[in-house]
Amino acid sequence: MFSVLIPVYNELIKPLVERLQEQLEQTGEVYQIIVLDDLSDDHYRQQNVTVSEIMQVSYIELSENVGRSKIRNRLAKLARYDHLIFLDCDVSLIDQHFIKNYQENIELDCVCGGIKYQSQAPSPAYSLHWKVGKNKEEIKASKRAESKSPLFFSSNFMIKATIFANNIFDENICGYGYEDAEFARRLQENDIKITHIDNPVQHDGLKENEVFIQDTAKAIENLAILYQAEKIKNTSLIKAYERIKSLLFGSTFISYLTESQGYFALKIKESNPSLWAFDVWKLSLFCSKIKEKS
Repeated sequence: MFSVLIPVYNELIKPLVERLQEQLEQTGEVYQIIVLDDLSDDHYRQQNVTVSEIMQVSYIELSENVGRSKIRNRLAKLARYDHLIFLDCDVSLIDQHFIKNYQENIELDCVCGGIKYQSQAPSPAYSLHWKVGKNKEEIKASKRAESKSPLFFSSNFMIKATIFANNIFDENICGYGYEDAEFARRLQENDIKITHIDNPVQHDGLKENEVFIQDTAKAIENLAILYQAEKIKNTSLIKAYERIKSLLFGSTFISYLTESQGYFALKIKESNPSLWAFDVWKLSLFCSKIKEKS
């Protein structure tokens, strides 16, 4: 029995819901789809409300914007069935057996399906998000499983309802970023295995370069807070920071990175942004956030 849970903010959701409903019908499982709107603009709500006309679909609008963690927890509380499938609103199904693939793994505690990006580069205005996603998030299940840092995407996963009830998203994490990594860390600490399979959805909601940079900056601020609270310890960015800090001239290098942040910020705004510059910019921003909060 499946509860498919979709938080929505300023995206049109009907095509995704229709595809899901078709596949769920084919499984023979009892199911529900819950769409919870996080105070989207009127334009989106007026169109999205029509999904309530689809069989087994509930559409609910919140009166305030609660954010990425709280809305997923609220969705889980509304769910009636044993297995929760969480999907972001800006994805599309690329496999006609998407639900069946999860059904075949229904006995597992938590299953992460992964994510893909469109094969062709978009316009330069969206190039940074696409390039980062294509190279750092579109990862086969075997490599995700081997990674020492949690490679877990809340945009596409299935979890037993009983497990989620005891391991909800941390509602103290505000805004964008790293709530999924902190969630995955707690699952691992509680000996709940995350199984990775190749059952990706396509991420369609690419952000313009400047918006993506702003969101990444907010995510880095979240990471700095979580790191200092010892809630996240082993992301690749944290490992890089700790390696530098351990060096003989580590503090000097950290100061250099902090002072060079503006230079690397300019490099990632170029028409063909460098992923190396993006990584160094994130590291420099992380160093400056740690320094601010020390």
